[in-house]
Amino acid sequence: MRLINITFASELGIKAMMALSEAKDSMTTQEVARRVKCSPAHMSKILQRLTKGRLVVSARGPRGGYRINGPANMTAACVIEVVDGHRHILHRGLRSPKARGTPYKLMMRTIELDAFETLRSRTICDLAS
Repeated sequence: MRLINITFASELGIKAMMALSEAKDSMTTQEVARRVKCSPAHMSKILQRLTKGRLVVSARGPRGGYRINGPANMTAACVIEVVDGHRHILHRGLRSPKARGTPYKLMMRTIELDAFETLRSRTICDLAS
């Protein structure tokens, strides 16, 4: 069982942001997908969410593509929130109602908060270097 539950979409979002932060120019959906090893269709959905969340900007046309909106100082937590919304990252089995209020539950909630604090403290630049 996995302790932390970061969705595949969030993982792709973080990887896409890392790829874009390392690029000198805009990248097409196909280029980002190839770089992070996923299908262009799936990457298109991720890039749409990142664009809607204003983490990336897109341009149409032959010289178009995606690029990071400003410096790459947004955090991994910010990317996760844009891609998946506000959600628990602790595996659902560890959020069981049976564990509510128990020392175990309190420990697991502390782990979740510590993990999210780590994600909040790591910028895309940190991860890309």
